[in-house]
Amino acid sequence: MAKAIALYSPWQFIYWYDRPEESPRKAGGAGSTETIIQEDKITDFYKYLPVAWDDSRFLDGRVGEYAVVARKSGHDWYGGALNAGDKRKITLHPDFLDKESMYEAILYYQTLADKKKNKVSIRKIRFSREDVLPLEVEENSGCALHIYKIY
Repeated sequence: MAKAIALYSPWQFIYWYDRPEESPRKAGGAGSTETIIQEDKITDFYKYLPVAWDDSRFLDGRVGEYAVVARKSGHDWYGGALNAGDKRKITLHPDFLDKESMYEAILYYQTLADKKKNKVSIRKIRFSREDVLPLEVEENSGCALHIYKIY
């Protein structure tokens, strides 16, 4: 999920090995699979993820180790943190947000147990520009945030 935010490409797309619900069955490709894509909060993330950005910011990182990128579309911000190697604690300083406003973020992340099951956990965080957001990112994993102003 973080890659869809951190790595911009006009050729970017999401690929599942399952076929969309109510799609025709046929031989070859995803049409021959028995399973279908289950609509849930994760697929909703991709459904509403913008394809063009108004602003992009590199927030932190080290080549070959990790990267943290924030991108804005309309009034919302999206953050992607990618981690290569060992588990890492990343500190996000949201100083790119408006002063005197409160924000909420939906955080999509994986625990070690989630990674073993190929699952994603979701939680909400409420914060302001002055707060610091600690993000624990598992080894060779990432996390994504959808940030929006609440007042």
